[in-house]
Formats: sequence, C-alpha cells, structure tokens
Amino acid sequence: MKVLFSVLFFSLSLMTYAQDCTQVYVEVSSGAQDDQIGWNIAQSNGWAILSGAVGSTNSCIQDGCWTFTMYDGGGDGWAGAVITIFTDEAVLFSGTLDDGNYEVNNIQIGNSEPCGEPAYGCEYEGVLYQFGTSLQQECNSCFCEAGFNPNANGFWACTEQDCSYGCTDESASNYVDYAIEDDGSCQWLDCDGALSYTSLNILIEDSVCHSSLYCEDYNWDGGDCVFDCNNDLMTIWDIDGYFYNGQCDQILNCMAYNYDNESCLEPQGCEDENGVSYDHGVQWSIDPCTLCSCDNGEIACVTEICQYPICEAPNYFENVQGQCCPICIEVQPESDCTVQNIPIELNVGWGMFGYTCLEPQNVIEAFSSITANIIIVKNSLGNAYLPEWNFNGIGSLEFARGYQIKMNQTVEGFQFCPTPSLTQVSGQNQIEELQLQLDEALEMISSLEQEITEDQIQIGDIFAGGIVFQINENGTGLVAALDDLIEGATDPNGFGWAGYEWGCFGENTDGANGTSILTGYQNTLDIAIQCSTENGGATSAQEALAYESESYNDWYLPSKEELVEMYMTIGQGSSNGNIGGFINEFYWSSSENDDFTAWGLNYGYGFNFYTDKYLTARVRVIRAF
Repeated sequence: MKVLFSVLFFSLSLMTYAQDCTQVYVEVSSGAQDDQIGWNIAQSNGWAILSGAVGSTNSCIQDGCWTFTMYDGGGDGWAGAVITIFTDEAVLFSGTLDDGNYEVNNIQIGNSEPCGEPAYGCEYEGVLYQFGTSLQQECNSCFCEAGFNPNANGFWACTEQDCSYGCTDESASNYVDYAIEDDGSCQWLDCDGALSYTSLNILIEDSVCHSSLYCEDYNWDGGDCVFDCNNDLMTIWDIDGYFYNGQCDQILNCMAYNYDNESCLEPQGCEDENGVSYDHGVQWSIDPCTLCSCDNGEIACVTEICQYPICEAPNYFENVQGQCCPICIEVQPESDCTVQNIPIELNVGWGMFGYTCLEPQNVIEAFSSITANIIIVKNSLGNAYLPEWNFNGIGSLEFARGYQIKMNQTVEGFQFCPTPSLTQVSGQNQIEELQLQLDEALEMISSLEQEITEDQIQIGDIFAGGIVFQINENGTGLVAALDDLIEGATDPNGFGWAGYEWGCFGENTDGANGTSILTGYQNTLDIAIQCSTENGGATSAQEALAYESESYNDWYLPSKEELVEMYMTIGQGSSNGNIGGFINEFYWSSSENDDFTAWGLNYGYGFNFYTDKYLTARVRVIRAF
C-alpha cells in the first residue's frame, strides 16, 4: 500500500494573518511500525496546513478550531506510537490510533471559541447544504455528495443537459426563461383547464368573440369584443386590420372609434436640419458614402462602410469622384524602375519608424547590424522583438506598417533596403500616388498608436493580453491572464472546485526546479514534455501551453516567485486590492520541490508551501511582454 504524506513548508516572509497565531509543537514517539504512521492538522476543506510522521515539528497556527487526523498505512493502528500536541501553556492532545486506517479529532488552538460538532456538506453561494440535498440549475439537477474523506465537505454532482432548448413563448404555461431556441414544447391552458399545444394567440384570433374565450382564467370578459358602425361584433384584431389595410372605409368614420378620416391623410414629407424639404419616398445623398430617404415625415440615412481589398505594392489606392470607397489602381508593368535610398534616424529612447521595403523581412535579419543598440521593437498589436533575449514575437516587418522602437544609442543613416521608384514619365503619377499612400498610412499609424513608455505602463493596467503585475527597467514585464484556466479542469478528490494536477508524482522532473522570475516558461516546457497525471487528463503545464487568449498563445505556468509577485501586486496581498480576481484557494506554480511535491500559494491566507503533485489546484497563466 502506497502511503502519501505532504510536508508543508510556510514561507514566513509571506505569511499575513488576519488573527493571532499560537506556537504549536507536535511529538510522535516511535512504535513497532513507524513507516506506516502519518498525521495532519487541516482546514475544514481537507487542505493540510501541518503534517508529518514519527519525530518532532512545530509551527505557528492561527487561533481556532482545526481538524486533527491520524493515519495508518497498514490499517491496524500505530502499534505503540504515541502523538502529543501541545503549546507553551497546555497539552492539546495526547494519544494513539488503536486500530483502523484513520481517526479524526477536533483540537482548539489559542484563544478561540470551543470546537463544536463538525458539520459537513456542500457549499453554494455561502450556504452549507446537507449531503443528499438537490438543487435545480436551469434544466439541470445538482446533488450534494460526499467525497473520499467523510470528515470534509463534499461536492456537487450535476447533470449536463443542454438548456438552450425549451419553450420560449412567455404566454405558455411551461415557459422557461433560460431557453434560447424554441423546441416546440410550449403548451397553453384552455378554458377547460386542459393543456393544449395550440397557442393562446391562435385560440383568440381563430374565434370571433367566441363565448368560450370569456373564461375567468384569461380575463376574457367581453372587453376584447366591440361593435362596428353597423352594430356588428368584431374583435380588436379586426379593428387593427381596418386601420392598417390602407383603405379609407366609411366604417372608420364613426365616432365609436374616433376614426375621423385622419388615418386616410396623404403621407407627409420631410424637412432636414438645413430647412430643405423632400417629398415622401424621395432619396438623396449628403456625401458619397451616405444615402438618405424620406418616409412619411421621418428621415432615415444609411452610411456605406468601405471594405478595403488587398492592394499590393507597387499598386495603390485612389479615390474616384462620385464613389464612396477608393479603388486599387494597378501600376503598368512596362514602367521602368530604379531605386532610391531612404535612410532613417533612430534616436535614443522611444521612437517610431515606417517600413518602406516592398518585400517582408525577418526582424532579426533586418536589425542584425545594430542589434546591440536596440532595447525593444513593438508592432501595433503589442508583439515585441527583444534582442537581449533573442525573442522575436513580431516575425517579419511588412511594407507601409508603422513600428515603435526603443534605442539605447542613436543610430543615423540606417536603412533596411533600397526602395523602388518609378522614373518613366508615363509611370510618375503612379509612384507619386504610392508615396502619398505610404505617407498617409504612416501618419494614420502615428496618430492612432499611443507611444508607450515604462512611465505609462502601471501595475494593474490591462495590456498585452492580460493584467500587468511586474515591470522591468527596460519597459518589459509580465502580465497575468484575465481569468483562471477552466478548460479540462476536474475535481477527482472532491475538494469542491475544479483544478489540474501538477503531474510526475513520485518522479523527478528534470529542469523544472527554477523558482525565480523568468524561470517559469522553461519549467513549464520541462513539465509538459516529461509529466503525466495520476487521474488522467492533462497536467497544469500542458493546459497552460495550450491556452490562447486575446490573440496571444505564449502563456505559461508561473514560477514560485512569479506566483508570489502576482499575489503581492494584483492579488489579495496587494495594497490596491484583488485586481486579478483570484479566489481564496491554492494555486500551482511551475517550481518542483522534490519527487513527490511542488510549490504553490494559498491566495486566501498568503501561505507559500509545497504539497503533493497528484492533488488538483487552481491555475492562472502568465506571459512576458
């Protein structure tokens, strides 16, 4: 039988307690079967805060009522071993496990309320429900079931029916507000109280003042039936038909309905804001892209939105008089071409440049001659080229695109390539238009893109696909995803929330021992390649690498220190509050502790400790910018 124990190590620099703590000492004497002995002191949800085997340990634990459990791997008790739990002032527990695999006790630590009888069940919206309770969630039923540990809260097991189909007619007896698409199941009560698949509207409209419709169930008391000018009964729908049929019938002239021929007036014309009058049905243009019309006194205008097709250089866009959208003008192939040099000046600090080469060029190759002078290059999407790290997130430079660049030294007279120029007289107009197009594109990019400096980016900003939680002096940094990972998450241990295993339980993960900032990405690669899970499914690292959000796909599992940095800057430990929206549970890092455990952080208490790699925990991925 495999015996699994977690030894939790608390990082004292990160512990912040909302309550007082008491120093607690634990001593376990030796017995006849020491290799089968284990114990822990845990929260109500089963997470151990202190655990061990034969020997001595101690820790400062928050005052309160805790669950203390003794385990035996052989199922026959501790065979003479005795455990004593005490403080500087009193002995809290002294005894042994006489028989069986485990025994659970409550211990009261420090100045707190006495321990009551523990109550377990399933939590939902802050309420604890007993085992066996069922709740209805739209068309699905959820049942409270006990987990593998009877002395801890259980979990909700829910059916997984598609709730998008149902009755969407609000007048029906079985209308449901969560259905998106009607499945034809709607039923209505008729006047006899029986269910019918005939809609209420059809029952009414198919019967002209039928006496069966005047039943008390629908309040049909005759008020929906009126007399026309000939004293004949007709329904209110008949009146609507008279009014909208476009015929000035004499029946509408009776005082009973106040229809005095006003419904037969000629359609009204329109007058715009400049005082210009238009007849009903007339259309006119106020500019090449906007068409307006007059409809019985109301002016309605529609603006055409231009769709720009691909117009590759040396072809160019040109506005045509009377047309809303520009068209692509093709340069004649027989025009003679020469080249001209267009050098640019790259000043120290932040700046912007336009790429004038017709052919794309890899960023690394384009700047190979001045790599040592560049700190960072960014495109309009926020993707970056970082020469110091040999990281190219941009790919290639594209013609007529604008880019931001930060230099540590000014470079004058730099150019990417000779730029084509048409010199033949017959083609001169085309090249002038092409140059004008390039200038307009660069001017537009310059006006739309805000220059970003390290002074403008702040902790907590939404940038580069996530929430900024760490910034370097060179303007680079780290962002956290906007939400926790949920795709493929499971809860095999019944903790009450879904998460992911770290993987590689009982095995060494070669290379995944980095704990500092900027080591998380390599840790994640090593875990994803080497590890599998105990309960099936992907590891937390594999899910992190597969994640894609906000057009970015280079996310990874944070290292131990990166996870701590998130907690202190945008999590519960931040002076600005929980900006990142983290829940009060345990989150994995990518830093391995040993063959059986890996590091993580409890965002509810601020505890930084390691635990068994086969357990499931929350995951919040990060990326560099």
